[in-house]
Formats: sequence, C-alpha cells, structure tokens
Amino acid sequence: MNLALLPRNIGSEMNYRVQAMRKVGIHARAYSFQQGAIISNEHIQSLPKVVSEFNPWKRFQNILDYRRQLKDILEWADVVHWVYDLTYLPFTNWTLEMDLLRASGKPGVIQWAGSDIRVSAMDAEVNSYFRDAIERGEWRYKETRAHSLRNQSNFAKLMA
Repeated sequence: MNLALLPRNIGSEMNYRVQAMRKVGIHARAYSFQQGAIISNEHIQSLPKVVSEFNPWKRFQNILDYRRQLKDILEWADVVHWVYDLTYLPFTNWTLEMDLLRASGKPGVIQWAGSDIRVSAMDAEVNSYFRDAIERGEWRYKETRAHSLRNQSNFAKLMA
C-alpha cells in the first residue's frame, strides 16, 4: 500500500509516522509546506509555499507547482492521510486541493490538529486553563464556529 501524508509536519509527527509505517511494510511518503529548524524533517519532502510567499507572481507559480505536485502524489497514493486544514486562497473560500482530492477518488483520513476545528469560545467554557491563557493574552488565535464548520464541512463533502 502507498500512503501519502500531507501537507503539514506538525511537531515532527508526519516524519515519525513515515518511519513507523515503513517498519511494518507500508510505502509511506510525507510532504509538507514547512521545514522547521526544530522539527525532524528526515522523511519529509517539501511542498511549494503557496500562502506564505509574498511576491504575487512567485505565489501564483508556487500554486501551479503545488497543484501539479499534488496531482502526482495523488496518482501514486492508494490512501491519503491529511493533516490539518485545506489551503484556502486568501480572502476566499476556494481551496487549492478540494477538486484534486475529490477527483482522485482515493480513500483517506483527516487528522485535525486543533486550531483548524477548535472553537475558542466553547473551549474556554469548559477548560479553565485555556480560558486563563486567552485572558492573559497568551492565546492569540480566535478560532470561530464558522471556521470550524467550514473545515469540517469541506472534508465531509469529500466523503459524499
């Protein structure tokens, strides 16, 4: 089986997952946008930076390169393990991956990482540590119910 892990190596998890999968005979490959200095990238292949690139012409070229690379990855893979969120074009609800993932017809799983589906207000109601972190200004993200539902809804559409 060919397993593709995409597109974020959060806390080196994808890197170590590839190592573990290979030990049990699964042909796993991982691809990530970021290559951090303090996380392990030994088994990670780079994806073009599509959102963090500030030069609009370079960003456009990176988007085209990313979509070509993703298409090749999806052709190779038997199963897709998606980590985190889809990549939305700034100021839009259009994702760079949804059409390619749907067209591939490949089975897969989504692994939520937290802020991609978290609703800060709900967490603060039940988690005093989280609420205190928000009040002290230690938590800068303001995840919303709308953001969470958009992400979950988009992945649910892939399963339809």
